[in-house]
Amino acid sequence: MSKRRKTDLTAARKKAEVFGRDTVLFADLQIDETFCMAGAELSGVYRKVRRNHYRHNGMLCFASDGMAVKRAPLPRTGN
Repeated sequence: MSKRRKTDLTAARKKAEVFGRDTVLFADLQIDETFCMAGAELSGVYRKVRRNHYRHNGMLCFASDGMAVKRAPLPRTGN
């Protein structure tokens, strides 16, 4: 990781603290991990599919490494 990118992510982490202590950056998520957008926790649950991509309604969407997100468990279906 370059020194500049590391510095940029450190600054982004500081800014993300506004949304709470459980907020992480998109770059911190693992592939196939589910998340919701920080500040819009009730809007939907998404899944990281590649380094800078996630799925939303079947579409592949782009995300920046510094995007503030919150980890979210998948909703359980009742059986």
